[in-house]
Order: sequence, then structure tokens, then C-alpha cells
Amino acid sequence: MSYSACFVCNRCNRCCQNASNLALFEWEVDRLKKKDKNADIRPAIIGRVNGTEVILQWALKDSGKGHCCFLKKSKCSIYKDRPLVCQAFPLIKSGLLKGDQEKIIDQECPSCIFPLKAGEELKRAEYSKRMSHAYCETFNAAIRLDAARSWISDLYQFTARKMRGKQTNGDRLERIGLLEFVKSTGLMTEKEIEYEIKQLTSR
Repeated sequence: MSYSACFVCNRCNRCCQNASNLALFEWEVDRLKKKDKNADIRPAIIGRVNGTEVILQWALKDSGKGHCCFLKKSKCSIYKDRPLVCQAFPLIKSGLLKGDQEKIIDQECPSCIFPLKAGEELKRAEYSKRMSHAYCETFNAAIRLDAARSWISDLYQFTARKMRGKQTNGDRLERIGLLEFVKSTGLMTEKEIEYEIKQLTSR
């Protein structure tokens, strides 16, 4: 199976027009708020460490007009600095995790490419080769997206184990971002967190 060219976004904005709950990581929230202080960003997935609610994932709500608030004059106003989930689109995930080669591509995208036949299961090396050829940098973004999701999940589980039985501000049922919580409890320093984020977001 060969392709004359790699996937290229044709800027049709269909994905931007259906972005009512765009998934964001904690490090993306402040960045987007600086670009639009009125951006409606809310906690989406919440875990609990002792009595403290920790936010694992955030959601960017739509503009109220059914499209992303950063869609201006039919263009993404933050395209070069868009969230990781947007960088990976139309890939929902990389498909590199074991037994995870289903529902990888969002077929709403009119430019999407299908490098696998229906029901085809490939060995990791061949799968990676096909996806890299078909999706180039978009596939790399999907790999980073998977890595970021895994890191947040692992960090949450690690934090819950480490903090089990220890006193937190649970009496107030505080709600705080996971990374802020990890930093406040001394489990990781700000530099360590910044290093991890850089590894996940470097193109």
C-alpha cells in the first residue's frame, strides 16, 4: 500500500466546528488562557487523592456558536500553538499500544487517509511504517498524545499510592490540577514537571 503524499490538513475547519469539549492537558490550560482570557475551560476528568479532588483532564467548551473559540475568520488563530489533541487530528490515538489498532482515525475529516484494510492487524513495525508514511508529523503527534495520556494516568496512580493515608487539605474538598497537587506535596519539583512536559510536547 503506497501513498503519493502524506496527510495534509486542508483547513476545512470541520474539526473546529465540532469542538464542544476539546480535551486539554493541564499545561495547555494556562497557555490557552493567555491567548483568550475568556476561553471557557473547565475540569473534565477528576480523580481523588485522599480528600482532595485532582483534575486529570480539562475541556475547552465551544464558543456558544457551536465551534471552537479560537476559530477566527474560518481559521485557527492558534494553529502553530494548538493543543496536542488538535495536532494529532484526525488520529484519535497512535494505535501503537498492544491490540489497539481499531478506531484510530476520525472519519469526519475529509482529508483522512486509510493505510490499513478493514479488520487488518499488523505487527508493530509494519503498522508504524504505514502510519508514519501516511500521517507523517500527525502520527508523531498521536504518539505524543498517547504518551501524555499515559503519563497523567501513571502519575495519578503513583500520587494516590504515595499519598495514601497522608494528610492533605481534604477537609475542604479542595479541587486542584494534578500537576499543581504533585508539586504542592513535594512529589515532583517544578523543574522535573517542566522537563517531563518538554519531552511530551517536543516535536
